[in-house]
Amino acid sequence: MADANTNIKADIDNLRSVAAQLKSVAQDVEALLPDIKDIHATAMKEASTNTVDGGPAPVFSPLLASLAQVTQKVGTNVGQLHQNIAGDAEALLKLADQLEGTDQGHGQRITNINAK
Repeated sequence: MADANTNIKADIDNLRSVAAQLKSVAQDVEALLPDIKDIHATAMKEASTNTVDGGPAPVFSPLLASLAQVTQKVGTNVGQLHQNIAGDAEALLKLADQLEGTDQGHGQRITNINAK
């Protein structure tokens, strides 16, 4: 946000708050990965019910192959989404730390000038 003197201000607390929210979202997204893997395993188990050899019934082969492809792709995309969100959260925290360090550094210089 800029004021009339064209100074730019950043709300460091807000940056940290958004970063924390993003971290929470990243954890929620990551928690989906085991469920995505379970989709195919559950379908395999169901397709194998009451078969002589304990393997999936051949009639389900096309479905299971498609399901394997889709769940693999979804799992990859969800994993990438998790990495992106977590990376964005870290970037916001780093920015907040840098801004806070800059503010403290400038404040210390002003204090040193006043002390002379």
